[in-house]
Amino acid sequence: YKIIKEMVPETREYQHMKDRLRLGQEGLSAAQALLEEKRQEMHREAQLMLTDMQTVKASLGELDKVALKPRVFTNAEYFQQMIQHEKDSKQPGHEERIAGLRLLAERAETIEKFAQAENLEELFPQYRSVIDQVVDKVGAKGSRKTCALM
Repeated sequence: YKIIKEMVPETREYQHMKDRLRLGQEGLSAAQALLEEKRQEMHREAQLMLTDMQTVKASLGELDKVALKPRVFTNAEYFQQMIQHEKDSKQPGHEERIAGLRLLAERAETIEKFAQAENLEELFPQYRSVIDQVVDKVGAKGSRKTCALM
């Protein structure tokens, strides 16, 4: 007997692997679409927020017009005085009150910044870039092979 080994090239297609690749690519596309949808939603919410802030600014201006006397202190300065009073008196629970007053002071300062702006709609491009950076940062964590959302 004589044994002859003959090598025959064989090409196989692994259909299950192709299907997994296709599903993964479709899933990535769906995740990218969802990410873009969330980005647009964040832009809409930021625009609504700026519109509301413009209304607050106009209301503060109207309030200043009809007020019988001018403001002696800004709200932020008033909160700073309250914080200083709490530090000086040091009554029980003063640390929690100081922390709360600091948050309120920060909010008051932010409102005053917006009140001094000519048109808050001009600030929206700044927020748009921040939103894009956040969304892109989340998207950059996953590569084309992996998705951060899945």
